[in-house]
Amino acid sequence: MDYFKILGVDRLASTEDIKKAFKKAALEHHPDRGGDAAKFKELTDAYSVLSDEEKRMEYSLMNGYGLSDDLIKNVDDMFNRTFNTDVNSGRDVTTTLSVSLADVYTGCKKNVKFVDKSVKTKCTECRGNGCEHGTKPKQCPSCMGRGRVVSVTGKTISTKDCKACAGRGKVPSVKCSVCNGTGNHFFSKEVSVKIPKHVSDGQKLKLSGMGCDGSPPGDLYIVLFIKETYGPFTRFGDDIMVTVDVPLKTALQGGNVVIKILDSVTHSITLQKCTQQGHIVKCDNLGFNGGSLYVTVNVLIPSLSDDAINEISSHL
Repeated sequence: MDYFKILGVDRLASTEDIKKAFKKAALEHHPDRGGDAAKFKELTDAYSVLSDEEKRMEYSLMNGYGLSDDLIKNVDDMFNRTFNTDVNSGRDVTTTLSVSLADVYTGCKKNVKFVDKSVKTKCTECRGNGCEHGTKPKQCPSCMGRGRVVSVTGKTISTKDCKACAGRGKVPSVKCSVCNGTGNHFFSKEVSVKIPKHVSDGQKLKLSGMGCDGSPPGDLYIVLFIKETYGPFTRFGDDIMVTVDVPLKTALQGGNVVIKILDSVTHSITLQKCTQQGHIVKCDNLGFNGGSLYVTVNVLIPSLSDDAINEISSHL
């Protein structure tokens, strides 16, 4: 599988180019946006390797690809770490987490549950035999307990492990309700992660030692997907845009309008007399990472009687 091709980047692309390509493709294929889950999984797998300097070097060398200049200088370190790694070390895991604008405006804690289908662990309920508690395995009816079956292809006769019992010769008389008789399950884990405030969409967080169990345990990488809108608020880079309804009286006479920003801090803006429809007020340092909050005024026109309309019109 060509990770560079999946992300649509050159094999000598910089880390920044890879990040931009992943963000663009992920927005298109994210399941929350109606995208294809399998394609999204390919993208996250590719990004988890190519965005990590050490993993990218190992992947490129194993596949005969060239290395960019900023990777070549680290080849020695990569080989030292690769060949000194304990065979019992846990796998690194990459997963995704969707968070709201409100979450990243103030920072928050989230629980993340992930499953690694490449790692199987023995079922703790049946201790690996696949049988429901209190029952025993029975002879496999497919191979009559031999563990192997005869295969005939043309004039060639051979034997192979029985698929029904995986070569054990026995199958559960009653399947374990936890693992459905397989004797194992995929590795899963739930961890609590602190989301820093003002992080960006596509940013990757590393939780050392929180991946698959091992000695040492692997690391957990979380790729953040931040929803662009939250109620009336929309994020553009580090700026926040919002449209606020303002009574006609306030627009005409001027006054203060209080805004609660992303369910967090409140801020008051002052409107001058005769504020026009669509007027934009810029509030410095209220966006992300020093960005601004831009407030667009939407003047509410009340229902008025004909006499009131005529009275107002006479003054225009």
